[in-house]
Amino acid sequence: RTAALQVMQALDEAVERGDLNFGDLFDTNYRPVEGTDPIQYETLAFPALAQLLPPVQEAILAEDKRMTFCACVDVNGWLPVHNKEYSQPQRPGDVAWNMANSRNKRIFDDRTGLLAARNTRPFLVQSYLRDLGGGKIIAMKEVDVPIAVKGRHWGGFRTAYQM
Repeated sequence: RTAALQVMQALDEAVERGDLNFGDLFDTNYRPVEGTDPIQYETLAFPALAQLLPPVQEAILAEDKRMTFCACVDVNGWLPVHNKEYSQPQRPGDVAWNMANSRNKRIFDDRTGLLAARNTRPFLVQSYLRDLGGGKIIAMKEVDVPIAVKGRHWGGFRTAYQM
């Protein structure tokens, strides 16, 4: 919850300063990034989110060595900015590598992703199998907390741990 509050504060302040347009934050016109496989997407809010989220997410990740990742998703499971480790530039033609290492800008609209994104309860705990491509599947446990900006539900903060 503390991490989600930090994200909400950063987003609220960015809107107040004019660094992030409130309407752009809720843009769901996902534009495919040409040449990506799996497909990555951007929205009007991406440039601001790319500046705002990494400092918060990386600091939270560094606090707990047991944590595999922590990242924000909008209500549709779009994960604009992943942790540095999982935000590597895609390698053309290497889908398996991209699945594991280029997880930013992707839409995770599977059951787990949407439950995390649309959760409005104080927290949600779920277990699932994380597909990293190339036949690599990892059992995960995740704690998800909702993110609201200016009182409007935007998505969720996902924190995941390898089981």
